Amino acid sequence: MAIVKRQAVGSQEFGGSITRHGYGKQGSDMTNETASRPATRFILQARPKLLAGLRIVPVAMVLAGVASMAPDAAATGCTRPANIAVNGGTVSNQTTVDLSADGGLAVSLADGGDDNIAVGGNGGLLGSGGNAVAGNGGVAIADANGGMIDLDNINSGDNSGNVVAVTAGSSPCGYGARNVVVDGGTVSNETTVRLSADGGTAVASANGGDDNIAVGGSGGLLGNGGNASAGNGGVAVADANGGAVTVGNINSGGNQGNTIVVQGSQGGNVNVEGGTVTNQTTIDISADGGTAVASADGGSGNIAVGGSGGLIGNGGSAEAGNGGTAVSEANGGDVSVGNINSGGNSGNTIVVGS
Repeated sequence: MAIVKRQAVGSQEFGGSITRHGYGKQGSDMTNETASRPATRFILQARPKLLAGLRIVPVAMVLAGVASMAPDAAATGCTRPANIAVNGGTVSNQTTVDLSADGGLAVSLADGGDDNIAVGGNGGLLGSGGNAVAGNGGVAIADANGGMIDLDNINSGDNSGNVVAVTAGSSPCGYGARNVVVDGGTVSNETTVRLSADGGTAVASANGGDDNIAVGGSGGLLGNGGNASAGNGGVAVADANGGAVTVGNINSGGNQGNTIVVQGSQGGNVNVEGGTVTNQTTIDISADGGTAVASADGGSGNIAVGGSGGLIGNGGSAEAGNGGTAVSEANGGDVSVGNINSGGNSGNTIVVGS
């Protein structure tokens, strides 16, 4: 009977479980149960033989014996962890809409020249004298208007942060870790809408030239004298108007922060840092007018002589150094934006229960 108990204890010791202390206790109990010293000596002498017999037992039988004596899974799953640390990390949502339909640079020149001489021919017996034109500005048109931007709804909201759930202990253990540290991390939602349809720069120039001479031709017997024009400004038109921007609803709100749930923390410390929740909305829309410059100045030092009329004809007209027509526009454009929602946000949700 005592030998059978020795075999069982030897199997547990071979299996590596923590029943080695039990072996000493069983050995003492067996010694107490055995009244005679010869029996005790027999048991001690039989132990080397018994161990030698275990060495030749097939491996399969040894493993089967160890498996049959292994403790239940519930008993080995109750090792209490020392610390639990969770870092939620970074959750970032960034939306950038950057559109440009700005006008560029437009330059139109139709200036008159300098030091020109124009002489109109004389009329015949019945004809009119010819016209003379020298150094006059022409027609200049420059456009640098902004374009058009048409956008539908922009939605970058309704985002959620980290979801962290920690269950530190459960049945049948009944307790959790000694320390539970949870850092929810950073939740960031950034929405940037930049729309630009500004007017550019438009320069139109139709200035008259300098030091020009124009002489109209004489009329015939019945004809009119020719006209003379020197150094007059022409027509200059410059447009640098802002464009049109149309945007639907902009939604960057309705965001939620981190959700942290900690359960089963009896007997320990719980440190929860919810983290940082940031919602930033930037809207920059521009349809400003640009720069428009139109110039149609008259020249200087010009001479214009109209041709003389005939017997019943009229003399020609003479124009020198007169300013022309200059038109410049740099009006702002139109901006239309729907509803802008960056609210309805909520911070972190933290639940700590035992």
